[in-house]
Amino acid sequence: MQFSIKNITLKNQPFGITGLFFLAMCLVGIVLRLIPDFQSFWWDELYSVTNTYAYSSFGPLFFKQIITEANPPLYETLLYFWTILAGVSELSARLPSMIFGTISILVILYYGPKIIGIKPAFLLAALLSISWPAIRYSHEARSYSLLILLSVILMLHSIKLVMERKQELVSNRMVSLNILLGFLLCHTHYFGVVLYFSNAIILFLFLKKSRLKIMFASVFSMLLFVPWFVTNLMNINTPGANWITQKSFLVSLEMLGRNSFYNQNFYLLVLLFVLILFLVSVRKSPNLFNSVVFSGLVIAVSMFTVFCTNLVRPIIVSRYLLAFLPYTYFIAAMVFSEPVTIKNDFGKTLIKYIPNILSIAVLLIMLVLTIEKSKDFKKADWKNTAASIQKIKNVEMIYCNGRPLNYYHYLRQNGSFSFEDIIKVPLKSKQMFKHPASGKVSVFWNCGNPADYQALRDSLSKNNFTILDEKTFYQSNYVVFR
Repeated sequence: MQFSIKNITLKNQPFGITGLFFLAMCLVGIVLRLIPDFQSFWWDELYSVTNTYAYSSFGPLFFKQIITEANPPLYETLLYFWTILAGVSELSARLPSMIFGTISILVILYYGPKIIGIKPAFLLAALLSISWPAIRYSHEARSYSLLILLSVILMLHSIKLVMERKQELVSNRMVSLNILLGFLLCHTHYFGVVLYFSNAIILFLFLKKSRLKIMFASVFSMLLFVPWFVTNLMNINTPGANWITQKSFLVSLEMLGRNSFYNQNFYLLVLLFVLILFLVSVRKSPNLFNSVVFSGLVIAVSMFTVFCTNLVRPIIVSRYLLAFLPYTYFIAAMVFSEPVTIKNDFGKTLIKYIPNILSIAVLLIMLVLTIEKSKDFKKADWKNTAASIQKIKNVEMIYCNGRPLNYYHYLRQNGSFSFEDIIKVPLKSKQMFKHPASGKVSVFWNCGNPADYQALRDSLSKNNFTILDEKTFYQSNYVVFR
């Protein structure tokens, strides 16, 4: 029995049971996003929510805090006005991210079949639905869920242009949508900036008849982005804008794999196998091939930009790579949804529906990993730490080694402490602690690096403070002294 490339063929298949399985995974993903997470806010979330009540009006907040932050201002602005209406509880502050995450799936399910076909669209939605990183950040009062949603819309918009490039020029309406997406992405996160302009570069290469319109959209989006970009450059050396210290290509690659497939070694091997079958059959579906190449080039240009920038100013954090997640899953969905049949020289079918089997297997493995991870996942327990401190009698002062407003958030709920009761202790100023008045105690509360906590705790002992009690919660601890 002999085999050759001509024995590997592609043919259209009905939606069938596999498609229903994809839909079931989408439903599971939506449910996981909509189940409330009542865990404590962690550091970055507290930074978001405390800004919403730290200023009496939006103007001072925007010009004194948001505009000098490392990230662009769109999400913080939306959250400010949202929390005026809904409050700053764990549920209300995270609800926008839950909605953004759910809409990401629904957008793919609604528009995807019209652009890339039913099965690829449903598989793409299923992959994103049960992706643990995408689910996790749908439960955070931060910008990442919005970033994924905008990335999904930009990807589908661009793939539509690539698919239709021979039929018509890019319409003015599509150019307007491109400008709007550019504005929203660039003002959501600086990785959104990288994604948008990388996407624009590859669109420019693909759409020969509409290059002037693509260039106009990109330049106009850039002009809209300039005011914040200039402000950010002016503040680039401030502690809040330059807190990342690690420079590493290997870390960057590992984080991309972790955020894309969770277990990159297994999935990349599977993807490579199916990709070989796909490449030998591309002549049967040139639009499909173009869309996959387009997405791959966008990821490549984005990551190259990130790597080069990282050599000058460290910017790599694994969660930032979520901006490229939809493009990665799109490639997998397009390749895995192609129905491949292998026959022998006599026309007898040997292996049928390979991608269907592999895609179901990948989704099941991802689902198991997601469920296991969701069971074990914990956020820094500020809430219970604050509740425990509130039970301590005769507290004169609370010291912390971070942003006092963050520590104040949970303490303020029963009115027993004021913001003036909390003092930040700089890490290099270990002599700053003062003995409390007679009959009083003080508390040092830490939610940062354990080594920093230990160093500051040791300074208490060396300076004749009496340590009365010490409690540790998840990534949060405190020591009571006098």
